[in-house]
This record gives sequence, structure tokens and C-alpha cells, in this order.
Amino acid sequence: MILARRILPFLGTAIVLLSYSWLLWRPASWVTALLVILVWVFFSTLFLAHWKWRSASFWASLFPIAAFLAGGSGMLFFVGSSLGRWIFIVVLAGVYAVYTETIFVYYYQPQLYTNLSLPRLSYYALTLGGFFSFSFLWALQLIGVFPVWMITVLAFLYTAAVMLHILRGYQLWEDQHLSLVILVSLLVAETVWVLQFWPTAFYINGLMTALVIYFVPSMAMMYLRDTLTKQVLFRYTVVSILVIVAVLATSQWT
Repeated sequence: MILARRILPFLGTAIVLLSYSWLLWRPASWVTALLVILVWVFFSTLFLAHWKWRSASFWASLFPIAAFLAGGSGMLFFVGSSLGRWIFIVVLAGVYAVYTETIFVYYYQPQLYTNLSLPRLSYYALTLGGFFSFSFLWALQLIGVFPVWMITVLAFLYTAAVMLHILRGYQLWEDQHLSLVILVSLLVAETVWVLQFWPTAFYINGLMTALVIYFVPSMAMMYLRDTLTKQVLFRYTVVSILVIVAVLATSQWT
């Protein structure tokens, strides 16, 4: 069985790439293509987790890559050029390959596993997934399909799930941290609500949401680990200023 699990990252990458290619070749079959990806990701991750679908490790392994691919699938519909869409699906399949390989090494080759590489990779996947997902949702909001209050609720729930995931992944979770999870989630939700009043493009709104989802939980995690320094705060401040400049440069103020 170890050999069957060994080929999963390679086989899965091919299946994901072919499914997205099918979606681009036959747009009318997008439901079938995405369903194939959904079923494959679920059961392949379950296979790597020894079919223990009730275990926290299985759901912790599934959540980041599922969020990444779900957000990327939505974002794919708003990529303008044909070449851009093909490059995008290659990126999606590539991240899936790296993530699945890391899960395999974590479970079956612990001697090759780099400490905390899976939690770090999961956090990056969740950040990119947040960018893709909320860019997609803001695009739907701009065309009148998705209301802002639902985006705000989803931002709260997504951030809470991210916080729980990283606190458990870094083995920092304690029951008293629930209030911190709620506070950070409310902060992100408030940011999302404010973004509706900014004359920015949907991808800028998605980027802003993703950056808040990345920065605020990161600082909370570093605070809990006693690694939050002035140098780190300075870097975060510089990045925040650059983001504000980017927003001002790309906005159409009236």
C-alpha cells in the first residue's frame, strides 16, 4: 500500500491538471471537471490519512488544499486571457503537487520531513486560497450576484478556520485562545465590510482580504510563541504601507 500512496502526488497532479484542461476545452462541462477534482482531493487525502475520516489530522490536511483549489477554481473564471488561464491551471496543479508530496513525507517518510514545513505550507495555501476565493466573491458582488453581508460572514468563518488550523498546526491551541480566534475573525470581517466602500477592483479587494488574513493571525501566532519583535513589526508596517500605496494607485476615486 505504501507504493500506491507513493504515486498519489504524481497521479493526483495529472488528474488535477487534466480536469482543469478539460474545463478549458469544454467550458460547458465545468461542473463535471470540478466534481472530479473535488472527489479526487477528498479521497486521495483520506487514503493518505489511513481512511481515518474522523481524525483531526485528516481534516487538517484536507482544509488547506481544498480551500486553495476551490478559490482557484472560482478565480479561473475571471482570468482574462487564454494564455493566462493555462498558466493559472499549471500553478494550481503545481501547488497541489508540492502540498501532496509534503503530506506524504509527513506521514510516511518522517526522516525526510523538515520541522513545521507542513504548517507553513498550509498557511501559504490558505492565504492564496483566501485571495482567490475573496477575489471571486468580490467579482460576483460587483455583478450583483453575491451580497456583501455574505462575503463578510464567510470572511469571519474562513478566518476562524484558519486561526484554529494554524494554532493546532503549531501546537499552540488552548481553550482560552478561543476569544483570540473570535477577535481576529471579527477584525477581518470588519475589514471586508469596509472594502465595499472603496472604489477598488475585485482582485484588490481579494488581495486586501488575504493580506489581513495572513498578517493578523501571523502576528497573533508570533505573540503566542514570544517571537514578535520590533523588526517583525517594522516589516509588517512597510508591507502595509506598500499595500495602501497600491490601493491608492489602482483606485478610481470620484
